[in-house]
Amino acid sequence: KHTKMSTNAISSWWAGLPMGTRVTFSTNVFFYVLGLCLPQDWSLSSHSAASHFCMYPRAIWSAPEQFYRMFTSAFLHANLMHIAFNMFSFIQSGPSLEHMLGTTRFFCVILCFVAVLGVLYYAVSLISLFAFGFPNFFHECAIGFSGVLFALMTIESLLAPPDRLLSLPFGIQVPSRWYPWALLVFCQVIMPGVSFIGHMVGILGAYLYMLGALRWLLPSETFIDRLEEYPFARRIVEQPCFVASIHARQRQMPQQMQPGGSNFSFIWKIPAWLVSGACAVAWALLEPLLRPLLLVASFRRDPAAAEGHHGNNGGGGGGDDHEDDPESG
Repeated sequence: KHTKMSTNAISSWWAGLPMGTRVTFSTNVFFYVLGLCLPQDWSLSSHSAASHFCMYPRAIWSAPEQFYRMFTSAFLHANLMHIAFNMFSFIQSGPSLEHMLGTTRFFCVILCFVAVLGVLYYAVSLISLFAFGFPNFFHECAIGFSGVLFALMTIESLLAPPDRLLSLPFGIQVPSRWYPWALLVFCQVIMPGVSFIGHMVGILGAYLYMLGALRWLLPSETFIDRLEEYPFARRIVEQPCFVASIHARQRQMPQQMQPGGSNFSFIWKIPAWLVSGACAVAWALLEPLLRPLLLVASFRRDPAAAEGHHGNNGGGGGGDDHEDDPESG
């Protein structure tokens, strides 16, 4: 009886998830389970996948044909706790955003973030190395979907009323505008082995989205409407779990709260020379304080312990004989 009740509860929960959330959730779980089932010497196995497909800037710099790491790393997870935590977080924020955007646009936004966050990760690692002489991010090997999760949570917090308080673990409450940054610091303090830069670029990618800078990567509402009206798509669109674009809540939102709306687009009117100068001055003033934080963010476990935990995940991309252990992201 209890088993039947649990099965019914799970079925009801699954039936309540919109299609885009279901497919994204299932894709991540599929690759994790596939990795467990494959022989260890296969590149997609859980034993070897991280070393072949993690986000590893040094490998991409040494062998540009490994650019695929920018995309593949998001769908890999180090262990059961890693994917369970990420997917639990995803089903908290995914459905509300999908109902706001519509299923088709939600898919497009997820894929856009996977690509953009990989490029941002690579760019930040190069800037930290060549501009500031900080090599740790360049040598980091990171995997996980949490960069996209941080992007989704940041969008939610930016769309929330400014005076709304959001809760961190242990009941800590912060204003919605500061929630992503507070969560970033909180995660790094509680779990110093996670990828700081992987989470940070998720926040930066969300700001770019809200500013409208990613519009050229996403299809227009008119295109999505026409796509969903085609006969070959109608069978999918008519599914109860599909959120049609015409019913998406984003169309009912005030213009200033939409991505690229007036509350955010003012930033593009600031002269580039002023932004560059302000960043240079800010870095000169804050470097003595930020450098210790960067060192904490790039914390590494003991190699011997990591070898026992991750197997051969630290083995080399880009033809190198040494590679840092993959960090959860």
